Amino acid sequence: MKKIGLKLTFQDHYDNSVAKGVLKYSKNKIDWEINGAGHWFFEDTKYIDALIARIETVEEKEMYEKLNIPVVDIAGAYFSNKISTVRNDDWDTGGRCGKYFYNLGVRNFAMCLVSNTNWSRERMLGFSSSLNINFEKLNCFSRPLNWWKDIYNHNDVDFQNWLKSLPHHTGLFCCNDLSAMKVANTLRVLSINVPSDIIILGVDNEELLCMLSKPTLSSMALQLEKIGYTAAKVLDALIEDENKKIVYRIPPLDVVERESTTLLFDGDIFVTQAILFIKKNIGTSFSVNDIVNQIGCSRRTLEIRFRKIFNTSIHSFIVEEKLQKARELLVRSNLQIKEISSECGFGSLQRFHASFIKKYGISPNKYRALNSINE
Repeated sequence: MKKIGLKLTFQDHYDNSVAKGVLKYSKNKIDWEINGAGHWFFEDTKYIDALIARIETVEEKEMYEKLNIPVVDIAGAYFSNKISTVRNDDWDTGGRCGKYFYNLGVRNFAMCLVSNTNWSRERMLGFSSSLNINFEKLNCFSRPLNWWKDIYNHNDVDFQNWLKSLPHHTGLFCCNDLSAMKVANTLRVLSINVPSDIIILGVDNEELLCMLSKPTLSSMALQLEKIGYTAAKVLDALIEDENKKIVYRIPPLDVVERESTTLLFDGDIFVTQAILFIKKNIGTSFSVNDIVNQIGCSRRTLEIRFRKIFNTSIHSFIVEEKLQKARELLVRSNLQIKEISSECGFGSLQRFHASFIKKYGISPNKYRALNSINE
């Protein structure tokens, strides 16, 4: 019997979701015994045969490098020549968040980082690259992770002054939801409005944290269960061949939109109403004419304004929104392809297939096979 250690705190959505993925893989491993953290955590590494860990400090990294057992890190905070890693694709995450802001019509950008961590830096590099901004010129505020965890302490004068210095209508990318929550709390104390003055976007989609915030926080959702599942699969391979070093990067999902990014698009009430109509009715079949009839604007006027802000047609924007929802359902649900097509309002299965292949280059079935951990 192999004793597998899980060095997770189980105190947040990240750890709990990763653990679910590990357990999904391990349920078919009759020779595995999972030893978790908290009350069940192993007292000494000599009692385990392999380890999946969320390594968050240099001291932890150095300690696990000395273990004579297979170790898989699921955080990616620090580079190691000896430890295998299964982690979120942080460059891609930052890039998608940058594109999301740009598509909202935002043109001023800033970022909050966790200092001295690879994952935070990579999110910053992906973010700046997607916006064609030299990363050295990106307006950033950086502090250690423990500083950000103190989310209700609003008294840092440097932080307050930095937030007050941001231009009106700045898109503020926070490298995780903890930093986004601290930003939102401090802005409220400073009487700076979100989202009309500052638009906030976090990462992790920590649902309880995001919903507790005032306003509620939009956040990039990650494939955390898949990270856990893949980490267990990699650990299985390392048990067979301890001399390997394996690195996997798992792409994020999509932005889960809440109040912190709900804004008046470029000051245009008609475009804003159109976007809200599209998002509210994304699961139904509707036309551009349905939108213009609802908001009381001519189709030509709306098309011109829409293209000015988003550089795309209304129809293309609708299809993009439907495809983003379809991607999430393919990865996170067990719905049949026909049901997903209907849920996303494509009208016909053939239209769904054609649109999906045109956008992503593969069929919905193939996309699910490559990205889903549902069995």
